[in-house]
Amino acid sequence: MPMYDMRCKDCGEKFELFCSWEKMKESKCPKCGSSNISQSYTGVAVLKGSGGSTSSPRATSRKFG
Repeated sequence: MPMYDMRCKDCGEKFELFCSWEKMKESKCPKCGSSNISQSYTGVAVLKGSGGSTSSPRATSRKFG
């Protein structure tokens, strides 16, 4: 199952959710209990090179929407 970074639109709490996509729609904020939550999009690490390379990872982000 995937992990999602979430944010409550009512109280601003940031939290992680480990569930299926279908169950995410039923989730609530652990701090205030609100169902007014949204998924936060975060950057991903991309490794350049192959197996034994000594290159360092680079963080990238992508804007959705």
